[in-house]
Amino acid sequence: MACCAGPTSSPKACLDPHLEGFETIRAAYPWDASALVSSHNDPNPRNILFDGQRLWLVDWELRFRNDPLTDIAILMQELTRPRRRWKRCCWPPGSAARPTG
Repeated sequence: MACCAGPTSSPKACLDPHLEGFETIRAAYPWDASALVSSHNDPNPRNILFDGQRLWLVDWELRFRNDPLTDIAILMQELTRPRRRWKRCCWPPGSAARPTG
């Protein structure tokens, strides 16, 4: 956004165009701090390993309590990226479980 570039940019001016969208999300999905759960917060292909039998979620340095859907949302974003990244990071070469294509 042009309003966010430069020394005279205003944070309020940058966020104003998005305020309606934020309010829509807020109304549909209200914040409830008591519903927070332990979250990994970085479930990307480099942090998910497969040993031929089970998946391992590693690298927990970004862990903290968060919304229950955060890890799922991050993972879904990662899953929409090129499949070859998942093949390269998650399945050992020659693994019977490694997807082809």
